[in-house]
Amino acid sequence: MPIWNEAVFWPTFKAVGFLSKARVLVEGSSEPVCVDVDYHKPDFDMVTGMRSREYTMEYQTDDLPTLGEGDQVEIEETNGTVSMFVVREEPAVMPPNPTGFFSKAILTKVG
Repeated sequence: MPIWNEAVFWPTFKAVGFLSKARVLVEGSSEPVCVDVDYHKPDFDMVTGMRSREYTMEYQTDDLPTLGEGDQVEIEETNGTVSMFVVREEPAVMPPNPTGFFSKAILTKVG
């Protein structure tokens, strides 16, 4: 039996306002997919204690299973601002979750 169930995190994070809305256009698709993401601007990461110079988004892997380099992402920030990005490189599964439940994409801001 797992120590925790990863599936309980996202609804909880969404309920308390930690997630942002994203519209993602995956290569080969004609319609964007709308998902909730954990979006971060370059800043100090409270969890790891490290500084980041990257725009990133963490997401449930099953929400965007084919997300890849060059895909377009539009993120609505909590203040209502909408920013445009492209995925800079292939997303990575987030450690320490060996199940691959969450993935992280590094983004390049384009607008």
